[in-house]
Amino acid sequence: MGTLFRTKSPELLMREAQAPERQLKRSLSALDLTALGIGAIIGTGIFGLTGTAAAGEQAAASIWKTPLLNFVQAWIS
Repeated sequence: MGTLFRTKSPELLMREAQAPERQLKRSLSALDLTALGIGAIIGTGIFGLTGTAAAGEQAAASIWKTPLLNFVQAWIS
């Protein structure tokens, strides 16, 4: 039962975290980052479109504006 509540000292935790085999490696390529950006743009458009559609019939006339504005905002950022 004594091992259930065993703790490590902060110094030991820091030494273990600094070990090279415990470090994360950078492995995202340009294609991965591009796909991530495109996914974010499409996701933003879907959420914006859902909110516009949920607003009712009056919003139906401007339903094309939301994805357009979302794409422009994502492109600027």
